[in-house]
Amino acid sequence: MHSIRDPGLGWQRMKGKNVMLCAAYLIEKHDDEIVAFETWANGKPYEQSANVEVLMLVRQIRYYAGWAGRLHGLTIPADGG
Repeated sequence: MHSIRDPGLGWQRMKGKNVMLCAAYLIEKHDDEIVAFETWANGKPYEQSANVEVLMLVRQIRYYAGWAGRLHGLTIPADGG
């Protein structure tokens, strides 16, 4: 297993959106292993892990990856803060 800080991997040069999309891709690529672990670790039925948990995880990561480029650190000032 490589460290995420390993310069050979190029993670540090990637934008947040691309890191998240890459994570979603890797989860899909290794979904059978993740489903087996989720089933074993949490005692969930295999079908629930495969058809709900992992699919929702990938969908949520892709959704939030879309927001990575839209957030600019703007805030609304509050009185008496």
